[in-house]
Amino acid sequence: MESEKLKKNLLTIIGLIIAALLLSSCEEEISLELPVVQEKLVIDGYIEPNGPALVWVSRSIPFSVASEMVVESDLLIRDALITITDGMVTDTLKQIPGGFIFGGTGLYWNYNLTGQIGQTYELRVEHEGRVATATTTIPQPIALDSIWFQTEPNFSDRGFIRGILTDPDTIGNYYKVFSKAINKDIIIFWKPFGTT
Repeated sequence: MESEKLKKNLLTIIGLIIAALLLSSCEEEISLELPVVQEKLVIDGYIEPNGPALVWVSRSIPFSVASEMVVESDLLIRDALITITDGMVTDTLKQIPGGFIFGGTGLYWNYNLTGQIGQTYELRVEHEGRVATATTTIPQPIALDSIWFQTEPNFSDRGFIRGILTDPDTIGNYYKVFSKAINKDIIIFWKPFGTT
């Protein structure tokens, strides 16, 4: 019995040593030739019911550039020509002036066109000979099934807003949730979120 236990422990130790040797000998340095990628426009925007179109325009950077070496404000495009149309009205978006909310950092909005449920909008962005276009339709709103406030432990004035909704079974439904503290947060609380 003692010899079986000793044999089992010895096999376990030998197995661990072999595994350690195999794992430590699997190191190999590789050098990748990354292709040079041409700079592209990066556009993120939205329009919602009864609100203006908001569009953030910037430029891409090669993935070989270390992110800590990039100054975000250097990527923002401040001189794009952006138009939006609903098929009847066409409006040119203006950049939000510096010092307002985002310091003139490539955020544009329109003044003469507001979002309407069910309406289709076409966006056109032009910059240095490049053109990007997009089309979107504001869908019918989906009501929350329920919503409630859950206080944070040890705080009666802070907590979490929770909600449940039934998502229709159509493809292409995306949701963004924004929140702000009344009389505390800025008017527009928006930042691009990628491809949502």
